Amino acid sequence: MTRKLSRRTFIGGVAGGAALRPRPGRAATPGPTDAGDPAILGGRPLREQPFPAWPVADASEERALAEVLRSGEWFRVGGKHVDRFEAEYARLTGSPHCLATANGTSALILSLQALGVG
Repeated sequence: MTRKLSRRTFIGGVAGGAALRPRPGRAATPGPTDAGDPAILGGRPLREQPFPAWPVADASEERALAEVLRSGEWFRVGGKHVDRFEAEYARLTGSPHCLATANGTSALILSLQALGVG
């Protein structure tokens, strides 16, 4: 059975999962991610300090960007930079594979397709 999944349906389903969190008088199932209430509901915030300024760029990033621009290979097909980034990121995270995407929406769509959803 193929079920079409829209953004609205996906976000609604994720938000619905928040309703399943344990409430007073209801037994909680302890797990590795059981950290109590989120900060918005009175729990302890995960971060006390402000985030650093973003993006952080130094001379090495400027050189890498200039190298990519001068090469004329700013895209996946025919270029070596995306392949090199994916290989290094997979190594950094200990993953056997990595697939770079253009943005967060593309990453979510790709992830859902890889899981066989939608």
